[in-house]
Parts: sequence; C-alpha cells; structure tokens
Amino acid sequence: MSDLSQCHESGILLVHAKPTSAGHLPDFHAWYDTEHGPARLRLGDQYFSNGYRYKSRDKDTTWLAIYEMKKLSAGADPVYKALRENRSPREREIFRRKLLVLSRQFLRLEAVLGSCVGPSAKLCYISFSVRSNTAQTVSSWYCKVGTR
Repeated sequence: MSDLSQCHESGILLVHAKPTSAGHLPDFHAWYDTEHGPARLRLGDQYFSNGYRYKSRDKDTTWLAIYEMKKLSAGADPVYKALRENRSPREREIFRRKLLVLSRQFLRLEAVLGSCVGPSAKLCYISFSVRSNTAQTVSSWYCKVGTR
C-alpha cells in the first residue's frame, strides 16, 4: 500500500515474526505480551480494534500477529509512528538481536466470505501479487471462488 495516509478503508496490519532461536522465546513473549501488543491496543479503537497472535505449526517457530484496523490510514498517524520511532531499550534489543524475521504489511479488506466471531482457531494465510491492470478481475474471481 503506497500511501497509507490516504487509505480510509478498514483492513489489517499483518506482522510476521521469527525469533533468532528457541532460547529467545521467553524474552520475545514477555516483550510482546507486556509491552509491544498492549502499547498498540492502548491507542484505542481508532487505531486497532483487536489483535490476535498465531503460532506456526512448523518446526521453526514463527508468529503471525493480526491487528484489525478500522482505517488503514491510522498506520501513517504520528501517534502510531511514534511507537516505532521511540522504542524502549528492551524493544531495541529484541529487534536488534532476537528477531530473525520481522515483516509488516498493511492489507485493505477486499472481501468478506462467511462470518466468524472472535479469532479463528486455525488460520490459512495466502498471499499473492497481481498486476494492477488485473486486480479487479482477480478480486472478482477470488470472491466467487470463496462463496462456493
């Protein structure tokens, strides 16, 4: 998403994280559960309405956090950006030495297929890129397939 500040649609912030080793998992969980996640949810509903964290079933433990957002433009807001710019010493240490992978994506809600209350017990995450001139065709096809 090239310009978050102009995207007033709902969506999610998707964060993929992988600690450098199993030995760093306790530090990762303590930081995430007591500092990182709560700081974002404390910003209020205008930023994040919910946050969920999933663990992969792979041998290499990776985590996927999903934050529901009413407006993706909140990701460009100075209050949210300040969380990243003014990291605590603990968070800087986690990012510098204890995370092998950390990627963030702001994703616009494109379609709702079915319904679910609360976090899903299982999640299948599929990501693909399409050329801009075919985006509408792919979106229409994907929504039709999901309703069968």
